[in-house]
Amino acid sequence: MMRRGGFLWMAACLAAAVLSGIWSLKAGTEADSTEHYLTADLSQPVTAAEAPKTLAGKQKCVTIWGAKEHITLSQTETGRETEAEMLVLCGSSEWVLPGAAILSPSDNRGCLLGKKTAEQLFGGTDIAGEKVEQGGQCWLVRGVIPNISDAFVVEAGDRMSKMHLNRITFSHRPQVLTRIRAQAFLDQRGLAGTWLRFDLAHGTRMFQELLPGQWSDFSGWKSNWNTQQSAFSILRRIHKNNIELTWESLLIKKLLWELLAIIFFSIFLSKWITNAFFGMDKERMAY
Repeated sequence: MMRRGGFLWMAACLAAAVLSGIWSLKAGTEADSTEHYLTADLSQPVTAAEAPKTLAGKQKCVTIWGAKEHITLSQTETGRETEAEMLVLCGSSEWVLPGAAILSPSDNRGCLLGKKTAEQLFGGTDIAGEKVEQGGQCWLVRGVIPNISDAFVVEAGDRMSKMHLNRITFSHRPQVLTRIRAQAFLDQRGLAGTWLRFDLAHGTRMFQELLPGQWSDFSGWKSNWNTQQSAFSILRRIHKNNIELTWESLLIKKLLWELLAIIFFSIFLSKWITNAFFGMDKERMAY
């Protein structure tokens, strides 16, 4: 009975490890889409009217954006109203909303809605082409953002010229922009910003940046550790908008599933080693 019970326990741990690994990969697919984006919190926000001049030729890989909470949206045909967080972008939505429909920088009439916002206004999410009103102005829905529940996303056109934008996001995919070049972009335009290092939680990036040039460089280890702790402290303190809360939740989900997969596989492996080696010793002693 003990052997059978031990076998069932091992099988359960292995199955749990495999399932956790599968869910980790699924969560990782969603979270890793944010790995290639660098975001800074601007100490002095720019207005939506100033933002196009600030981008100056980098519109394809840089987006300046900001958020405003508790704006009222209405839908005249259904007579429904709801509150949402308004996100105003200057640049492509691709760098801010991975996996969602792309809102073109020149689209001054279109908007994107969060999943919950769409359901509250229309009762569903298949609503491309529908109309929504905000502040007496009409917008056409271009798509629904699957990972964000509460959002109303528009481009910074003439109708949003006075909106203050306090975030800037760069794509740092290979051959586009690295963090060093992104910092140079800010310096050249006289912008001061604090980097929000959501990318540290991806893969082995945190461990790679922790390593100094040489293993024996103890001051390098300490300096890198302090730098990372400072980055995580900034993430904890800063007031996050719905996009950043979504990024954070996706990363936490991914890390939790990875941790569970490691724990269950470690239990399985320890039981297997115990049975393989100590079980053989017990059988020999029995003879």
